[in-house]
Amino acid sequence: MRQPIQRSLLFTLSFLVMGILNAQLPTPFWTEDFTDGIPAGWATTDASTNTLKVYWTWCLNPFLGDSDPGCSQPWDDALNGQVPFRATTATTGFVVVDSDDPGDLPNNHISQLTTTPFNFADKNQVFISFQTHIGVYIENADANAILRVSTNGIDWTEYTIFPGLTTT
Repeated sequence: MRQPIQRSLLFTLSFLVMGILNAQLPTPFWTEDFTDGIPAGWATTDASTNTLKVYWTWCLNPFLGDSDPGCSQPWDDALNGQVPFRATTATTGFVVVDSDDPGDLPNNHISQLTTTPFNFADKNQVFISFQTHIGVYIENADANAILRVSTNGIDWTEYTIFPGLTTT
């Protein structure tokens, strides 16, 4: 008799905790899942001085591998041997940048994906979250994979999105 009551209490307690946690999560006021490709107005550029540039590309489905035309899939080769990208919305499309694709470059690429401006003036706080699949081999991600945010389009604040992620 004691064991079923303990299980029942444990289940009830976990249910209440999950309910409280879910009640505290804010409702997103903007999302992007790349279902229809890179959104209109977004830009993909490479600010390096290389003649071969490395750009973000849109992929339809991570399970298509190299059968996805125009999509460079860095995990789909014998060297990496990684599983496909498994974000919650990966099968409806995602964006990828493959710095290995052009081969050896004289300078590091500086591939940028820039959104259109958003007006969050009516928000007290803004948080960003995203799902990613990243591999680092030569340059550390903690210093080279960054998120830049601006409130005026001129001055930018940089955020380290992979703190401590190094090639070692």
